[in-house]
Amino acid sequence: IVDDTKLNLMITKELRRHFRMDIDLANSGEKAIEKIRENRYDIVFMDYMMPYMNGVEATEHIRQLSDVALEQGNETLGNYYKTVPIIAFSGDSSAETKDLFLRAGIDDMLEKPVDIKRFKKLLLKWLPEDKIVMKE
Repeated sequence: IVDDTKLNLMITKELRRHFRMDIDLANSGEKAIEKIRENRYDIVFMDYMMPYMNGVEATEHIRQLSDVALEQGNETLGNYYKTVPIIAFSGDSSAETKDLFLRAGIDDMLEKPVDIKRFKKLLLKWLPEDKIVMKE
């Protein structure tokens, strides 16, 4: 989960209890890129509005890592950076913002404040089937 607001990180971290997930936190786009280079995540929740590097810029950078990995002959890593599901956190659900997200390589969107039912739907939609322990 990537968010620059401490309170939002604390709240979203509590989702771990409801969904029995291992969660890493990043407080900036730069930190998200660093973490995704070191780990393989099943899904990334990315805040849109962050200082220095917003969620769109961080996502574009992550997607560009795919090209670098493929140029270096690492197809597995290249495919990972290209396809890891990235879900934007945003309070702005306008058509323009959604279009911006899609063009940047963001796969879906979760509006703030976070609705638990919508969060669950996104997990079921984007997580690999073998990672889902319970659906109810």
